[in-house]
Amino acid sequence: IYGRDRFVPVTRLATYKVEAEVNVVVAQKSLRGDFKARAGTDGALQMLEDVKTILHLNNLGKADIVGLELQRRDPLILTKELAVYILQFKLEFTN
Repeated sequence: IYGRDRFVPVTRLATYKVEAEVNVVVAQKSLRGDFKARAGTDGALQMLEDVKTILHLNNLGKADIVGLELQRRDPLILTKELAVYILQFKLEFTN
């Protein structure tokens, strides 16, 4: 999910650095209880770790992208059957 961006001038003519926020939402529902929804082998915490492993410091195959940098991980919803978390990444590139 696109969060927001900020443009920082690098030169007076046309070069600037773009700092963008990219969010990933992970959700897991389990009828076996809150522990399984969060911490089971197929739970939300494992999915968070998998997403972090794939995206953290990934430049998406573009040389001008510094790489996605993990900024925060927060729970959005935690109930007996549902666990929803958000991962927020910062993306930087120069245009």
